[in-house]
Amino acid sequence: MAHQRAASLLVAWLSFRLMLLRRKRRRTSASKMAAHYRRYRQQRRYRLLIAAVVRIQTVQRRIAAKARVQKLRDPYGEYSFQEMKALLKKEQSRLQGLVEDKLYTAAARLEPKIEILKAEVEKKRPLTRTWLEEQISEVQSKLDDAVSRKAYPECGPLQEELASLQEKRNLVPTLEELKERIEQAQGAVADAIAAK
Repeated sequence: MAHQRAASLLVAWLSFRLMLLRRKRRRTSASKMAAHYRRYRQQRRYRLLIAAVVRIQTVQRRIAAKARVQKLRDPYGEYSFQEMKALLKKEQSRLQGLVEDKLYTAAARLEPKIEILKAEVEKKRPLTRTWLEEQISEVQSKLDDAVSRKAYPECGPLQEELASLQEKRNLVPTLEELKERIEQAQGAVADAIAAK
């Protein structure tokens, strides 16, 4: 009888112990699953955050690189026409001072920079109708001179430059041309209203 009681006690204790082990295993597995899910969620957030930061850095670096390339391509890009003229005048006076001081090597190094500045000033020159007309007449006279001298290889570039200037003439109309365009537009509006 004592054996039976001991055996039943032992069986009860073992079943209780097994039940506790199962509960512990369930709790640990549930906490591990929750920990894995929390880790997955945090990793996903972290990856998204890193991807966003990298994207922002990429865009910022692209903007900085574009600005740097623009500065390399056009070092005088941020200057206006008036500022470029003032810079050219300053460099020309500096060149004159170097020549007066008989520093010819320094003057020779400065002269190509002045030529570049002259070209950049001409690029930045605002389009006015009078300037365009002067340029057109100047190029036309050069073209006529080249044709009269039978220097036909010079004629091609001059003809292209003349065509380019004549196209630019349409961008800068005179007051009369503007009035004529306004009248044409008003006539087209009146015709459209009458057609309705």
